[in-house]
Amino acid sequence: MPRYQRKPSVSDCNNTDRSLSKRQLENARLPYPDEVLYAGLATLGENQSLDSAHTAQREKIISAVCAILNSGGGIVLVESADKNYDYSQDGLGKDIEDALDDLIFPSTLDDYYDFMPINSYLLIFVKTWIAQNKYPKLCTLESGLYGRSLSSKKMLNAMEVLDLAQKKTSGKGKKPRLCAITSPNLRAIESLLTKPYFCQGENLQLSKLRNVEYEDFSTGDLKVRMKEIKPGFSALANSGGGYLIIGVDDKATVKGCGKYYSTSELESLVTKNLSEMKTVHFDDCNCAEDLYTLTIMPVRDLNQQDAGYVLFIKVKLLSCLVFVHDPQAWIVDTDHKKIKRLTASDWISLVMSNNSLESSLESQFENLSIEKRPPLAKSVYRKKGLETLQEQQINLFGSLDEAITIKPDNLHAELTAEHPELEGLLKTLVSPGEGGVVILSRSWAVDLDQKCNSNVVCDVLVLSSGRHPKLYSVFSGKLSQKEFDYSRHTALVLKQQLVNIGGYSGKLCIIPAALHLSSANEEVDFSWPEINYPEAYQLDNFDTVKELLSSLSFVMLSFRSFLSDKVGMEYFNLLTTEQYNVVSKQLFKGPFFIHGPPGTGKTVVALEIIKKIRNTYNCSPDKVLYICENTPLRQFVWKKKICQAVTRCTFQKKDFPHVEHIVADEAQNFQCEDGNWFKKAEDIVGGKGCFYIFLDYFQACHRRNTGLPPWDQQNKHTLTKVVRSPEKIYTYMHDLMREIALKVCSPFLKEVMEKSECCHGVRGHCDSRYNFEMHRIVQYIAQTCKKYLSNGYSQGDIAILCNTEYDVKMYAPFLEEEVKRQTKKLRTRVKPFARADDNLENYIVLDSIRRFAGLERCIVFAINPICQDPYVDDNLLLCAASRATAKLHILYEP
Repeated sequence: MPRYQRKPSVSDCNNTDRSLSKRQLENARLPYPDEVLYAGLATLGENQSLDSAHTAQREKIISAVCAILNSGGGIVLVESADKNYDYSQDGLGKDIEDALDDLIFPSTLDDYYDFMPINSYLLIFVKTWIAQNKYPKLCTLESGLYGRSLSSKKMLNAMEVLDLAQKKTSGKGKKPRLCAITSPNLRAIESLLTKPYFCQGENLQLSKLRNVEYEDFSTGDLKVRMKEIKPGFSALANSGGGYLIIGVDDKATVKGCGKYYSTSELESLVTKNLSEMKTVHFDDCNCAEDLYTLTIMPVRDLNQQDAGYVLFIKVKLLSCLVFVHDPQAWIVDTDHKKIKRLTASDWISLVMSNNSLESSLESQFENLSIEKRPPLAKSVYRKKGLETLQEQQINLFGSLDEAITIKPDNLHAELTAEHPELEGLLKTLVSPGEGGVVILSRSWAVDLDQKCNSNVVCDVLVLSSGRHPKLYSVFSGKLSQKEFDYSRHTALVLKQQLVNIGGYSGKLCIIPAALHLSSANEEVDFSWPEINYPEAYQLDNFDTVKELLSSLSFVMLSFRSFLSDKVGMEYFNLLTTEQYNVVSKQLFKGPFFIHGPPGTGKTVVALEIIKKIRNTYNCSPDKVLYICENTPLRQFVWKKKICQAVTRCTFQKKDFPHVEHIVADEAQNFQCEDGNWFKKAEDIVGGKGCFYIFLDYFQACHRRNTGLPPWDQQNKHTLTKVVRSPEKIYTYMHDLMREIALKVCSPFLKEVMEKSECCHGVRGHCDSRYNFEMHRIVQYIAQTCKKYLSNGYSQGDIAILCNTEYDVKMYAPFLEEEVKRQTKKLRTRVKPFARADDNLENYIVLDSIRRFAGLERCIVFAINPICQDPYVDDNLLLCAASRATAKLHILYEP
């Protein structure tokens, strides 16, 4: 029997509490309860596989190790029932060792496990599971799903289930196949069902075919035996359908079963057991509610007396997957610090997630994820042609050599100027001759989107060859349990993100430590626990340090992509070095202006700064206010649930007594209609809170008073790297920016225009059509939409932008009708158009240019982008053009 089937079934460990008591923590010297799962009291070093208590102990260990394998690595703590237990002499016990080996087969124990005895405890250090082409994405003991192998059933392993699921979702399993049950045998079975009864001992003259399964059940308790129909039913359901015949032996001889049951009782037994099956439907699954039909035929003995029944269960051809039970695969529920057994549905979702963008986006983005990946690793993409990872790593950490260095240089200078005693403290953290890097942060917790500790001066990550990675938290005040919890939790989150975002696949630990700014020997009012990780968790050499730094670069630069909701999976983009330099700066409390031409990612930076404000000041979402001009952009930010979000009009009309920090976006189009909004915002933050203003004068669509101070009186920073717009659209935009700078005679805008650059290699498409009558515009858009939808783009990639609200209402009925007519033969039905603030991801947007400001789509059609005020005519056109990330079509009426 294959190794993945060899072990007995593991009991359901859903939501099993594996928290550690204070005594256990002290005895085992564990500082990281979040990283440790307690596997209970166990008899180690003995082989008692037939003993139920010992089997239960082994199952707890297996489920805990499996959960950690699937959750980025960690530690399992096993408490020995024998206080004299000696791991070096007694070992684990062959049954436990074999079970741990089965989890990671065909890898060896040394690849994933390290063992360390402490007192009467055994620590099992578990490395994260690594998914490769030949290994499933999740570590799974049993899949719980059966298939057919010739004329017998077998439980499929995870890779076989994945292959089967892919065939069903690609349509290969949705139509009946001739090989399911060949016509002669199908007719033979159907003719049997016309008989009035069967005779005991009669042979049905049916061979054991691929899609016919026999179960005898003539002996034993039928209620117990009926549970055995599940594997056979699962195998047939997942293999094209067939017949499960009960009351017949392997040679097709009628035995009969259920002699003392009525037909209704038999039907109830079948229904009860089959209703316990786990069925996973796919999005386009066409399975009916009833997965089978049941026919019960009477059996008579030689004396024509009742001898039971033969049950024919016809299993239908299904495009879903049918599991006998949920897979034996676990993950760690970090929110509740418990083990969670995956449901069949969740398991399928994880093993089938291919982490690739849809075809419409692959031309713009490249996947930076490595082939060997942990189970929960997120896909990381970036715009094609941007600075390479090596270039970004050099920008972050400099050109590293074997000597230890302290990075980043500017923060090192700032911190030592603020705290001169820090320099001497840093020198105690490394030894002369060590190769590696010391990475400073004002708060690694904030960098990792966690809450800050006001007692923290800085956090120091030391990555040195021949040593374990260590995170030192430098505190200015007294050290207490709160400081220890901060340091421990930050180290754990950093480790998890290095695995799940950075994709680090080696054995990894981040050991937390605390330092006091004034003295390394500052007294504390509690015991700071320590633990020695195995040597295998040290950074072997300088190459290993650089490998870990590559993963760290992903962690520092990544942000959740705005397109995650659209494509239906979570994936990450990387900030450019320019964007990161803005986000990583110390927060400004006075008004701080960030300028940038279209496509430089101002809204991305704004949202990252909002997260930083919240974590630095430990404030709730209602303390931070995001202001923009248009409702669609307000809706977009409101969905992030990281702050309050209002339009400028609402802000001027209402009071916000709880707000402490304000971020204004697209502020070049703000107006002072009900008073000066800028003065009101300054009064709210009162010089104590953060006040950021993001704006782009190139996209100003009116000449009324904005309330902003003149550009030469602003404390400002300028973004110049255009990352959103492809080259052809950027070239078109750059010409418009030049015209605008000349028109307004602004040396500042001229400087911004000259410094701006398209910093990637995506070509894109841009064209303009003039003198089109309305019906030609409608026809052109419909035909072009049909072409894009036929070539893999989705409806959610397209936006049609008109000049005014009046134009939107005028064009809407004609465009909808013509697009539906042109695309009626496509496989995907075109839905009604949506407005930009409808929050409908996979709909074609039809709205005005101004209302769509701040948002983006791959494909944009701009109809008559002409402003009534010719002074800002180019600005409106630039605003429309900058919304497109791949294809731009500009259409003018005569």
